[in-house]
Amino acid sequence: MRKVYRGKDIEVSFDLDQCVHIGECLRGEPRAFQLTRRPWHEGTTVTPVLNGPLLVIGRIEVQREDRTVEIMPRATLCRCGYSNHKPFCDNEHLKIGFKAPGTPMKIHLSPVRPRLEQPITKTADPRGSDVGEHAV
Repeated sequence: MRKVYRGKDIEVSFDLDQCVHIGECLRGEPRAFQLTRRPWHEGTTVTPVLNGPLLVIGRIEVQREDRTVEIMPRATLCRCGYSNHKPFCDNEHLKIGFKAPGTPMKIHLSPVRPRLEQPITKTADPRGSDVGEHAV
């Protein structure tokens, strides 16, 4: 499994199949590593929402349908396959009655989403039509 970490002026890759933790990377470029900083990289979590999307929290790179890549701190990603804003969830799973195991989440109703069974439209989202992440 290979992971790539990008900094301002450097890219560091880690391949668990090749690394045996003998410190060659540290000897090669010691300024690239802050050994006293923990954790070195924040973890990313993926939580399947009961009958809903995947809630991803952490530094993630999301590729949109137009092939552009955006770095985000969190996203709700479609897992029903019916979203009109893929890869993001637009709550279309409510219309189709999508059922899947996951963690129950409390949904907060607001003027954007006045009823539980009503998906959020792109135009109703107060964050703007270019925002790809929608509420669960």
